[in-house]
Amino acid sequence: MSESLGRDSAQVANHAPPSDLDLAPTTDQAAEEALRANAADLLGYLARRIGRQDAADVLGTVLVTAWRRRTDLSDEPEAARMWLFVVARRTLANHRRGQARADALTERLRATVTAADDEVANVAGPVAVPERTVPAAAVL
Repeated sequence: MSESLGRDSAQVANHAPPSDLDLAPTTDQAAEEALRANAADLLGYLARRIGRQDAADVLGTVLVTAWRRRTDLSDEPEAARMWLFVVARRTLANHRRGQARADALTERLRATVTAADDEVANVAGPVAVPERTVPAAAVL
């Protein structure tokens, strides 16, 4: 029985996903070359859709995502380029969803603050400023 367990664990070990230590240096080098070759075009793609300032941040996220998933990157330059643009498109969609959530939160906060200001004004009523009174001694 112990022998069968040993064989099963050896089979599982052979089918485990590769760790970062198992990656061949050529995979890292090919990924780096693909990222360098396409970074300017990816930045242009993103800038046309969301503006230059946000595009730089989104590009950073695209590059990190692509690096983490570099084992999925094709060795063929054109296929690698298409894959990077798919990553960019999906990252852009995530960015837009996040921006929409932030805008909705800002609007809810603005409405809450406005309602609170109105409530305070209604409860307090108009503020009466007393006239300045002159002490009787100063009149004489």
